[in-house]
Amino acid sequence: MEKQVIFRDRQELQAADLNNIGEYASGAMRHIVLDAVSDSLHYTGGVVTARSATEVDVAAMRFFNSGKVYASEQIQTLNLFAYLPLTTQRCVAVVVWGEEVETNVEPRDFLVDLTTNATEPQAVAMQRTRLANINLQPGTESVDPQPPAIQSATLAIAYVY
Repeated sequence: MEKQVIFRDRQELQAADLNNIGEYASGAMRHIVLDAVSDSLHYTGGVVTARSATEVDVAAMRFFNSGKVYASEQIQTLNLFAYLPLTTQRCVAVVVWGEEVETNVEPRDFLVDLTTNATEPQAVAMQRTRLANINLQPGTESVDPQPPAIQSATLAIAYVY
């Protein structure tokens, strides 16, 4: 169902009205992703390339989970040195998961007394960002290494042996 906030001349503007604008737009984007793209975990971009014998680069990407879009906007370098096997082999997964982070903390005045209109400043987050977190998930060392178990909201985008 499409929702829209309606404003009229000389109408009082409340915080809920502005929050609803963002929520309705976000909900519309979720519906587009779920209906037109997919409702399963998937990603675009995120090409993994070897930088050296013990490092990989992961390109910028978008990660989709339950209609929400999470982004990683720059190349990330991951170091595999800590996961090198001692005697046999190991499979290490490059994984991605989404996280909502509140950012852009700024001072804002908040009304604390209705009769005197007294305000009190507080530092509050002004933006919520959906970040695609990229990290390594090691498997166990073995002659026949198997990929590690991956959590349900996490997606493996590459396996490094």
